[in-house]
Amino acid sequence: MRDVEFEKARTALKSKQRDLKKKGKGDKPNASVPLTEDDIKLLYDKGLLGKSTPEALLNTVWFNNTVYFGLRGCKEHRDMCWGDVQLRQTTNGEEFLEYTERQTKTRTGENPRDVRQIKPKMFSVQGSERDPVTVYKFYAEKRPSEMNDNNAPFYLAVNNCKNKILPNHGLKSQPLA
Repeated sequence: MRDVEFEKARTALKSKQRDLKKKGKGDKPNASVPLTEDDIKLLYDKGLLGKSTPEALLNTVWFNNTVYFGLRGCKEHRDMCWGDVQLRQTTNGEEFLEYTERQTKTRTGENPRDVRQIKPKMFSVQGSERDPVTVYKFYAEKRPSEMNDNNAPFYLAVNNCKNKILPNHGLKSQPLA
């Protein structure tokens, strides 16, 4: 395809690609559709989000980190360590979570000045069953004590063994696979 006799075909193909891109036919099939408030309510109603099971708890923590901290892909979630999220308080006592970002696809660390000016924060929503700070605290409570080191993985695997009493809300002392 790089030979001279294919030059006209390559030029025509590039021209057609530009034309389709201008008409909005570019990467649209892969575009995601955001969840509506009704979708989120349905996930809570069905028990897929919330604190009722270890899976629901893990889903909720992951969902909150995606929505509030803007984590984009699996790699950013998997690279998270327990110490990357800190529970803090404002001067008037309102609790919030603050995320310290690691290297990402767009921020590789090559340029030390390329950091977020303001760290992402997740504020408490008092009285809500969906309060992200309450969910975080519950998740922190249920983590095995040996996994509370700052360099421990943020997401832990779920213990699916049904025959024994599950301490720590069914969370294992190993990273989520």
